[in-house]
Amino acid sequence: MGQLSSVIKALGVERVIWIDDIFASIAEAEPVDVVALAHRIATEGMFGALGLDDVASEDEPVTELIRMLSDDPELTKRAGDLVGTNVSVDLANRVMQSMGCEALPKSGADWQAALKSAEVTYQNTLFLVDRDFKREGIDDEQSNAILKQTVAGFLKADTSNYCVVLTKEVGVEQEATARKDFLTAILDGEQDKKDLIRFSVISKNVLENGGEEVLSKSLRDKLAGVVLYAMLQKVESSLDDSVTALRDIIVTEFIDINKAVLQNSYKEGVSELEVLLRILQQKHRIELAKSLKAGNGDGLHALLARFRLFQIDGDNGLEVSDHVISGELSRICRAEVMTEGPLVNDLSLPIVPGDVFAEIEAGQSADKPNADWKGELETEKKYWMLLGQLCDVVPRGDTGLSATKMAFLVRFTVKSIKNHDKSLQKGQLNSGRTGWMTVGDLALHFDFREVLSANVAALQLCSFNRNGAAVLWEGDTGGDVWSLASMARAKQLMLKSFLQHKKVPQELQCYGTSFSEADTGRRLSIRTKKGKRIFSYSIRRVCRIRDVEASEALGALERYWRRPAKPNYFVH
Repeated sequence: MGQLSSVIKALGVERVIWIDDIFASIAEAEPVDVVALAHRIATEGMFGALGLDDVASEDEPVTELIRMLSDDPELTKRAGDLVGTNVSVDLANRVMQSMGCEALPKSGADWQAALKSAEVTYQNTLFLVDRDFKREGIDDEQSNAILKQTVAGFLKADTSNYCVVLTKEVGVEQEATARKDFLTAILDGEQDKKDLIRFSVISKNVLENGGEEVLSKSLRDKLAGVVLYAMLQKVESSLDDSVTALRDIIVTEFIDINKAVLQNSYKEGVSELEVLLRILQQKHRIELAKSLKAGNGDGLHALLARFRLFQIDGDNGLEVSDHVISGELSRICRAEVMTEGPLVNDLSLPIVPGDVFAEIEAGQSADKPNADWKGELETEKKYWMLLGQLCDVVPRGDTGLSATKMAFLVRFTVKSIKNHDKSLQKGQLNSGRTGWMTVGDLALHFDFREVLSANVAALQLCSFNRNGAAVLWEGDTGGDVWSLASMARAKQLMLKSFLQHKKVPQELQCYGTSFSEADTGRRLSIRTKKGKRIFSYSIRRVCRIRDVEASEALGALERYWRRPAKPNYFVH
């Protein structure tokens, strides 16, 4: 099965109708504008490609070329093919033969007559519609009417049909813009709605070289989303079944679900909402497995099989590796690895490995939220990431204390993903001193020489307010923590530690201790406001990196520390 026939089959197309003036008979076709053709040949320096180098050297080459084109129809055809004004009938027939389905050529006049017939209906049909029918005497207004009636009469009327404008008037780089223009200007202001996902625009200018392959790739890139959309609808249906089933489980097995949600949120330092979503996700996977077993012709398994046909004899993913995603998908990719600050701090979640912190700049107070504080990573800024073992760091539900104080803060800088590694020194990468990880469209560059011994108890202050700042008020009783019970106990313990001693306990002096420099900037700050003391550190929690990536960073730090020492060489 060839590339083009695979794509046609994947789309569920059983018939292709190609509407183009190249299929008009010689009697119907108007003569080519040889003057315009000659000027284009001269402007683009194509005399040599036509074997007319001697004409190019004449005093008036355009005039001579006009004369030659007027006298030689074969030369005119070759010139038209060369500049892309023509797609030959032979090429069109070859492309249609490789489609692997019924393919019908129609001239503009033929299709105008077909559109006037109320009895004509089509299903599972791909319409390839040209825009320029001037050779048949069809003007722009009539051409617009052909496209509009094709979309209205067949694309919107039946969801199994597709319409692609295949025209030389649009360059390859203009396809996306042209599609929006057609939707807005010609199709009565229609926007990108669900019923128009099956409408696209492809440039005809590149068909001459490898027509089947070019058309195959263009159709795949433009229309594969139709099958993906249908797959999403099936996934959505099974998700509805999963939600219904989970509701029933909560009703009939509430005690077990309740324990699962509470205990996992305690042990992992995540919100109850996240645990509930994970339970739903696993139930959804079970329902998807049931959907895949169903043997329906339009079921999920059949749609998946159709979608995989787009990959047959494709580019083996080469263009995917070079493709940089943008827009909402980029944000989703980032969210897979990074949980933004509001989803962590607003829920009063405890400090865990993978939490990211930013130092509060001089002149700013932790108890006064700043409008510039972001809940996500910003490029070219430096942050600290907490590394350690989850079971050591997360506070216990019964005591509010961590099992151990062994954790580290590692410095990293945020870079844009594009060409981010060009400035990295290979020697430092090989030694393990530096390293990087990707977070969606961002790259985090680590320097494992910049490490602090983390004070988890001090950092836990970031869990007690919705801005993520490490601050605690003397008048705060700790009773307003509505999230995890472990956090309520942790907050009460911190208040007790601050208030029952005349001096701040030594273990709470700093949120982190450096191995190589003084820690005055990381010390606890105490100030009084309205007779109440405010305890704070100049640091705030920004966001959270997924546990898998945090574990990888901890492993990289360990490997750097354990790297073999170089032998000493003595000179005699």
